[in-house]
Amino acid sequence: MKPDKERQKLYNSPVHARKNLLHVHLSEDLRKKTGKRAMLVKKGDKVKIMRGKDKGKEFKVAKVSYGKLAVYLEGLNRKNLRGKDVLIPFHPSNLMLTESSGSKKEAKKEEKKEIREAPVEEKKIVEEKTEKKKPEEKKEKEPEKEKSKKKAKKRSVKKR
Repeated sequence: MKPDKERQKLYNSPVHARKNLLHVHLSEDLRKKTGKRAMLVKKGDKVKIMRGKDKGKEFKVAKVSYGKLAVYLEGLNRKNLRGKDVLIPFHPSNLMLTESSGSKKEAKKEEKKEIREAPVEEKKIVEEKTEKKKPEEKKEKEPEKEKSKKKAKKRSVKKR
């Protein structure tokens, strides 16, 4: 594809498609752990700068902008013309993910794995904690409904 068409495609792409362009290379440790070469960078992840003035330094991700294709890092800011501190944008290709904050899905997978590997006694304890107490809640709510009905009857009697 011609470079001008490639740029046009990039600038006019929808936000959900730009999300795919925010993947960052993984460090060797994370590659072994996850079995992936690159992952989507998220707020709270730790990244290492690979290019530029701050090359080799590690920072925590403060913000990720899908629209601007930029990753903002905590502690790296500059002053704008008004004198306000503004975060410096980085392109994801200039960063390497060293530590992931983890997603909710990954956390759930780990919990399930722990439950499977846990002894039988521990499984029972975990199951008791996760059980929902719906029947007890309903019993408590029923008397409240009856009280409210009685109050409504009293009000209607007073109005007459």
